[in-house]
Amino acid sequence: MKFLSVLLSVGLFQVNADHFHLNSAYGESEVPLELVKSLLGVGSSLEIDEESVQLTGPNSTCAKQFFGGLNLFEQNGEETYTGGTLGFDEGIIVATGVPKFIEGQDKTSNSACFSQDSNGGDGTLTDVIQLQTYDSCALSFNFKPADGIQYVSFNYAFGSEEYLEWVGSIYNDAFVLLLNDVNIAVVPGTDTDEAGNSIDGTPVSINNVNKFANSDFYIDNDPQNYADYDEYGTETIRFEDVPYPNFEADGFTTNLMARGALKENEWNTLSFRIADTGDCYLDSWVMIEAGTLEGTVQLPASTESGALPTVTVGGATGDPHFIMWSSEKYDFHGVCDLVLLENPAFGLGKGMDIHIRTMKTRLFSYISSAVLRIGEDTFEVRRDGYWLNGKKDASLESGISGYSIKFKQLTEKANHDQQQYIVTLNSMESISFKTFGDMIRVDVESAKGESFKESHGLMGTYGTDSERVGRDHITVIQDFNEFGKEWQVGADEVSLFHNVEGPQAPEECKMPIASANRRRLGETKVSMEDAEVACARLSGNDRDMCIFDVLAIDDTDVAGAY
Repeated sequence: MKFLSVLLSVGLFQVNADHFHLNSAYGESEVPLELVKSLLGVGSSLEIDEESVQLTGPNSTCAKQFFGGLNLFEQNGEETYTGGTLGFDEGIIVATGVPKFIEGQDKTSNSACFSQDSNGGDGTLTDVIQLQTYDSCALSFNFKPADGIQYVSFNYAFGSEEYLEWVGSIYNDAFVLLLNDVNIAVVPGTDTDEAGNSIDGTPVSINNVNKFANSDFYIDNDPQNYADYDEYGTETIRFEDVPYPNFEADGFTTNLMARGALKENEWNTLSFRIADTGDCYLDSWVMIEAGTLEGTVQLPASTESGALPTVTVGGATGDPHFIMWSSEKYDFHGVCDLVLLENPAFGLGKGMDIHIRTMKTRLFSYISSAVLRIGEDTFEVRRDGYWLNGKKDASLESGISGYSIKFKQLTEKANHDQQQYIVTLNSMESISFKTFGDMIRVDVESAKGESFKESHGLMGTYGTDSERVGRDHITVIQDFNEFGKEWQVGADEVSLFHNVEGPQAPEECKMPIASANRRRLGETKVSMEDAEVACARLSGNDRDMCIFDVLAIDDTDVAGAY
């Protein structure tokens, strides 16, 4: 028996491809194991039994890996859906017909009949829905979770040409996502009771998610809704008005999450199954997002509406304004090495730290460098380059502890070169480092909190009610300066930076002297009016911070960092 313990090393990669395309040509089959591997998150805690992977159905090309999927969901005219991103940029398609037919929109519905008798059906699906199935496609495999992993989840969306004409009929293409023979493709909010206990949820299907039922999770895309008729009854479709003209399905779901409890330390079985019902006509597709098949310690939060989970962002901007998980902002201008975030529990004990180094500027201070540690690896960013495990400008191909690092050149301007490095932890969590002039900005994004729920540091405790808690993880510190000093990198902590600069513990952070700052404010070249004009495109706290930074650095170009 062969096993795949996944710790993928993904280097620099291009996201949001400029067009939709499949991994293999029309009519060519794909290796089922490669389809499964594409779904796994980096550093996955799931061990795949390679020999158990099977793709079955009358059409061996019914499942394909795709790229540039977001191009299918470019919307015509005024945007009517504001609940979040629709579709996925990368993943796999499992179809009742030809996966390629998911692209495009025309007057006629796509149909690909590979079997007009029950021999092309799926016995498992037939038993589940109690209707005869045709043109089935099933991808299944066994996997074992790492110690402590109790749940599994992944993101998916379903679309069909059966919408809306065949809602309520026997011609109701079906699909299930079976975890140990239990369907976990259910309408959000229906799989737990008020006490949080797991119950059988309402299956996602054409009958259960449409314009009339659970409509928060449904997008109507039928060209027939945009038809004009002349006096002779001749029909003309206004394709310029079809909401998603690049997507063939006449209706589809919003992005959903499948989740379920595992048999701990045992082999589990997962299968993605789809089939036509009643006959083999009119195609349906299920899209599963790449990199989202993950094991977790706690049950991931379900999406309770069509919107994606709210993204929580924390971090620190270059002239140090700290952003807590609750979005509260505060300033600390001490010059020293600081702990922005620490989380020993990250990655099943690998641990994660983010340290920043502040340097004195003309008036206050700014973040001159930032370093991320995951496991034994470190990644440091400064204006003059980056260091991977202490080596300057080393290849990013292997990422950091298996997590990919993507580089973007944002702007090229003398003295204000702007670059970005994005470390992707999973489909919903990432860490971004931006450079602007001498300054570094750090943004930590988390849509579910799995990686950061146990974290502490200058970003506070995780959650919308984040608090400034000290190193004992109990004491709440209200004074910003005292809180900042609390999280200075200690003398007993390992320095993550490639060199030593500025005050190091036990020497305390150097604080700005207010009287000197007041004297120097009169020497600035940039006026308050200049700063306000430079930051005019911003609002609220961001505008206030921008004006502060422009005046402190004495440079209107600093506004470009926001």
